[in-house]
Amino acid sequence: MNTYLKKVLLADDHPIILEALLKRLESSSVYQIIGLAKNGKEAWDIFHKQDPEICILDIEMSYMDGIELTEKIKCKNPKTIVILLTMHRSPWIIAKAHKANPNGILLKNMNTTELLSSINCTISTGSYFHPDVLSIIRSNSQEIDSMQSLTDRELEILKLIAEGLTTQKIAEKLFLSVNTIETYRKNLLLKFTTPNMAGLIKKAFEFGIL
Repeated sequence: MNTYLKKVLLADDHPIILEALLKRLESSSVYQIIGLAKNGKEAWDIFHKQDPEICILDIEMSYMDGIELTEKIKCKNPKTIVILLTMHRSPWIIAKAHKANPNGILLKNMNTTELLSSINCTISTGSYFHPDVLSIIRSNSQEIDSMQSLTDRELEILKLIAEGLTTQKIAEKLFLSVNTIETYRKNLLLKFTTPNMAGLIKKAFEFGIL
C-alpha cells in the first residue's frame, strides 16, 4: 500500500479560506500540509526550509504577493507545482499572474468540491486554469500584451494623471521637462488605444491597473 503523501504549502491572508482549504485537502488522504502562511514572507520562509512539492497561494498577500512569490519559487525549483487563487477578475492582475508561469490559476468563488477537483487536475496534468480565467486572458490578449509593455515610469505618470495632476505639475514633481511628460502621455494613449485622457483613465480602472 502506497502511503506517500504530497507535501503542500498553503498561503492565504484570509484565515477562513486558509482553514477551509486545510480541512478539504487533509480530508482527501493524499496531501500532507507541511506549512500554513498568512503572508508572502512567511510562505517563502516555509518553502525555503521545507521544499514542498505543491504550493497553493493567494495572489493578494502582504509583504510579498502570490505573483512575486510564484516567480521566486519557480526560479528556485521549476518542478514545484504552484497554484494561484484569486477573487480578482481584472485582466491586468490575471495577466500578471499568468506571466509568472504558475501551473494553475483558480477562482476563490469555487465551491470546495470543485476547488479540490481543480487542484487534483492541476497536479495530475501539470496545468489547469479556470475557464473564466482563460476567457479573460483570451478576450483581452492584444490589449494586455500592449499594457504589459508599460514601463515603471509610464505607470508612475499614469497614476499621477489619474490623481488629476496637470502636465506641468507632473513635470515639476518628477523633475522632467514638460515635453518629456507630453511624450509619455502620447505613448500611454497609444498603448491603451484611447483617443483622450478620460478614456485612458477609464480603461486603466477597468483593467485593474489603477
